[in-house]
Amino acid sequence: IIGTGSGTVIDPSGVILTNAHVATPSDIELTGLQIAVTTSTDRPAEPTYSAEVVAADTVLDLAVIRITDTLDGSPVPDDLAFVSLGNSDQLEIGDDISILGYPGIGGDTVTFTAGQVSGFTGDAVLGDRAWIKTDATIAGGNSGGLAANALGEIIGIPTRSGTTSDIVDCRVIVDTNRDGEINEQDTCVPLGGFINGLRPIALASDMIDAVLNGVAYEPIGGLPEPGSST
Repeated sequence: IIGTGSGTVIDPSGVILTNAHVATPSDIELTGLQIAVTTSTDRPAEPTYSAEVVAADTVLDLAVIRITDTLDGSPVPDDLAFVSLGNSDQLEIGDDISILGYPGIGGDTVTFTAGQVSGFTGDAVLGDRAWIKTDATIAGGNSGGLAANALGEIIGIPTRSGTTSDIVDCRVIVDTNRDGEINEQDTCVPLGGFINGLRPIALASDMIDAVLNGVAYEPIGGLPEPGSST
């Protein structure tokens, strides 16, 4: 089964940040992870690499995956283009945000959405900035993608599970998981209101540091069973 989602390269060695529900979905069994690379904004991303999950957290709904091989058998480059990490704790209401991802509606090319920080949502576990709220309407396929500040740094991850209480109308009308059927397994498309929140990059810092330093990450939630998504 093929599922799709977005992600951002955050290290030139091929470390990618995405959502846990993209890399380790609970509703489908993946046989592998394939990375398609954006080479042109007017063309679909090109399948280029294989990858593996190296850290995941179901409470944060965040995961880090790492490129392991190229699909054509050539060496994996160690100087991939990447996005620098920003500081989501410095964001304030009214700050501009640029969002990039593959929403799966209106075509297969990368989509840009501009918005502003409209507020923050906290919870008892993750603190006052569990979510960044934005006035941008973001389609569900953008989950795992890039929310950048004015400097082009990643400051948030569009996440389908955020601000669900603000959904006005969301319907399954597109075969987003590419299984040939349009059903409840597909991501709903927002016809009004919000579907996504932005998970602040600050909440991913421990996971990213662990992966880059080669140590085990201790998730707030739980890791999937070994081999469940690779």
